[in-house]
Amino acid sequence: GQLAAGSAIKLGVSAEGWYRVDQPTLIAAGLDPRVDPRRLQLFVEGREVPLVVTGAQDGRLEPRDAIEFYGVGLDTPWTDIRTYWLVEGQQAGQRVGGNEWRGRTQPGPASFPYTITWQPRELYFAALRNGEADNFFGPVVSSWPTEQPFTLSNLDPTPPGAAQLDVTLQGVTDGPHAVDVQVNGMSVGTVTFDGQAQGRASLSVSSSQLHAGANVVTLTALGGDLDVSLVATVRVTYWHTYQAEEDVLRGSVPAGQEVTIGGFSTRPIYVVDVTEPDAVRAVPGQVKRQGSSFAVTVAGPGPGTRTLLAFTDRVAATPAKVQVNQPSRWQSGTNRAQVVMIGHPAFLPSLATLKAWREQQGWTVALIDVEDLYDEFSFGAKSPWALRALVQTARARWAQPPSFLLLGGDASFDPRDFQAMGETDFVPTKLIDTDMMETASDDWFGDLNGDGVAEVAVGRLSVRTAEEATTVVQKLIGYDKTSAARTAVLVADTPDSLDFEGASSQLAEL
Repeated sequence: GQLAAGSAIKLGVSAEGWYRVDQPTLIAAGLDPRVDPRRLQLFVEGREVPLVVTGAQDGRLEPRDAIEFYGVGLDTPWTDIRTYWLVEGQQAGQRVGGNEWRGRTQPGPASFPYTITWQPRELYFAALRNGEADNFFGPVVSSWPTEQPFTLSNLDPTPPGAAQLDVTLQGVTDGPHAVDVQVNGMSVGTVTFDGQAQGRASLSVSSSQLHAGANVVTLTALGGDLDVSLVATVRVTYWHTYQAEEDVLRGSVPAGQEVTIGGFSTRPIYVVDVTEPDAVRAVPGQVKRQGSSFAVTVAGPGPGTRTLLAFTDRVAATPAKVQVNQPSRWQSGTNRAQVVMIGHPAFLPSLATLKAWREQQGWTVALIDVEDLYDEFSFGAKSPWALRALVQTARARWAQPPSFLLLGGDASFDPRDFQAMGETDFVPTKLIDTDMMETASDDWFGDLNGDGVAEVAVGRLSVRTAEEATTVVQKLIGYDKTSAARTAVLVADTPDSLDFEGASSQLAEL
């Protein structure tokens, strides 16, 4: 909450790697050009993490200067972006320090375990009731073989052990499942499990079965037409030599053992210990020419086996988003509103019109950018839990707690757009498990004690464009201005499990 209430630049990271943001980009986003770079601090999820600030010694952040840091994305049902907060603090910020092995070294291994992961998300399994876990999976596994290629490179020709294949499948049909797993046409084992559980198997694969280039993993159900499952994840772990690919390599090195990482197209070459992603440290190395390329020799800094990232300037990534924070203080007890409106930024102008109209009618209204709630309640990460936290806070702390919640923007069962249908998740809903399936529930935002009845009445304007938002708000205001505002239309569902028509009739008599 403190970060969200102050000046900051938000850096959104969607993948693990080394990031660089130059001074012109930071200034364009809204950083104060008079900032003292020595006091720049970087936070993630409320914790300060180290960064590199080039050219900070003179106390000025100049156009040739930049910040650099190690970032890790998220993997939640709602987003893959983790937000890093860059602020000017009152004291010197944490910087990336060093981690160097100071004892005697010995020759290190020729290779290390390297993992390639296949985690497809293309099919939505609504009938799976699995709580907060994701309901998106990969292709169907049935009696018809499912194949997936894996491209392997820089294999150790004399590996110290076997490779490993980890397979996780999600059951669809009831009853037992048995799935044969093949690598390049040779069976390496079977995944067995029951019903709609997840089946897991760690299978040993002889290194002689793998080869450089394309390798194929094949999954085939053995139980007939009623043996159906979905791919969750498949991971191949093999012995990879210390050879960079496209000027970067992430690999493990035992403490005190010296390895040479080759295959870089240029120098300088940087090496960082990323074993603890929020406390990375630089590792010294000796760079030398190796034929037509370059290599760096490093010793594992310890303790134990460390994960090192070696890279050149060419692979430093740019964050998915760089934007200024709009300070907000919705956690403050001084706020008051009978009606809370939470909207996507694109729809706030239309909601402001509706707010003004409701205020003319005598209501107190708070209009909130949904991004502010992510910032205050989930460190910048998109999540419906942030909206619920706002409602809980407002009911508990605000000078006037709200009784009504209006959400401005459509929601989707696919907030990360795995199915490539376009952006439709403007203000997220909550997907909950019912007796039959997973489904959306906006009432969840207002049901603060979990009894199934919302203490705060919740509505939504399911709009996807600014034009739709304008039209819907105009209709709402126009409706209020007519005599029809004193009437109601009741719609009844098919009476399969409840007499909805009878319930509507009882309501009409009230």
